[in-house]
Amino acid sequence: MKHLKKKLKGNSFRCISLDIFDTVLLRGVLPETYRFKKLSKVLSRKLNLLGIECEWRVIYQARQRAMQRVYKVSNNGDNFREGSINKIILHMLADLNIDFLYYDLFIQAEIEFEVSSVSLNKKLINFLENLALKNDFEIILVSDMYLSESAIRQILNLKEFNLKCANVYISSETSFTKASGELFDYLLSQGPYLPKEIIHIGDNFYSDYVSPKCKGMEALHLPRSIFWQFMHKGYRLINKTTCDTIL
Repeated sequence: MKHLKKKLKGNSFRCISLDIFDTVLLRGVLPETYRFKKLSKVLSRKLNLLGIECEWRVIYQARQRAMQRVYKVSNNGDNFREGSINKIILHMLADLNIDFLYYDLFIQAEIEFEVSSVSLNKKLINFLENLALKNDFEIILVSDMYLSESAIRQILNLKEFNLKCANVYISSETSFTKASGELFDYLLSQGPYLPKEIIHIGDNFYSDYVSPKCKGMEALHLPRSIFWQFMHKGYRLINKTTCDTIL
């Protein structure tokens, strides 16, 4: 935390903005497509128990198609727009010819799977909790994510995230993203802070460092470890080969 301590020392920030996934909530090294395959197996088992036979590869393929459709519709302009899990699941159900009454089963499986796949960044949270005892500032959460705010709050609560956060800014709720800079524009438009009064912390160099800096905010790049990056890249290369045999 020495880089964060150095950033905060002598500065009068009134607001600390935190990225969520891979900053507050740490994922394992497995890439997104691999996680989707594991989730598809979970959904397949749940559906089979209800008497609906659906092979996991079919669910995985439906997920890939649904995401392609949702993001294609969302991104018909110059800037990237986030899709939403609601639309993804509705497309999946239609594709699989499964009644929309099973929407809640799909969304709950998504939340439960995320909870089982992440761990709380206790080192960062403990540091901020101690800092909050000595300083008067607000903590907000900002994320580029297809999950809804309510789903993310459920995940945070289940992982025992106890920091008080009045505001949570999610790209799926606004369609704006950190990567485009528009989510930071939206955040600033809500007030009451000036850009120079906010420091944003996150793992992605462009979305969490370059983008907020371009908006006049201070930022701290907090990347995952070199070992994590190496393993994650390796699994992505392996996973691409295995995914190509499924699709």
